[in-house]
Order: sequence, then structure tokens, then C-alpha cells
Amino acid sequence: MKPLEKELIKKWVDTWKRTGPALEKIRRRELRQFDYAANWQHVDALLDSAALQTWRPRRPSSLVIMQRYFMKWRKQQEKKAK
Repeated sequence: MKPLEKELIKKWVDTWKRTGPALEKIRRRELRQFDYAANWQHVDALLDSAALQTWRPRRPSSLVIMQRYFMKWRKQQEKKAK
């Protein structure tokens, strides 16, 4: 890495060290002052969006799989009995 690149990276890191805490204060203040009651539709949409992005289909438990197997077996037994 060239000395100029190192110097630019060092300045960038120093800048974020100074401004990061200030930006965090602003973010926390804005979150505290946000009127959630008046903007519930936006908050709800954000939560729905996050849920859709992280949703994965659930695998059934072993008990559910076993119950399904027993139901199929019972139906087969009923067909045989007829």
C-alpha cells in the first residue's frame, strides 16, 4: 500500500472515530422523539418487511411427522379392511 493511501485511510478512520459518537447521539435522540403512534403504519410496514426477509419455512417436529405416518397407516388399514 502506498504511503498516500495509508494516510487517506488513517484520516478516514480518525474522522469516523470523531463523528461516529456524534451521529449515534443524533440517532438515539431522533428515535426517542419519533412519534410512533402517528407513524404506526410506517413502523408496521418496516416490521413486516423484516419478517419477510428473515422468514423460513418451519420443519415439522418428529412428533408431527410420526402422527402423519400413523394417519396414513390407519387409512391404508381401513382400505384393506373393506
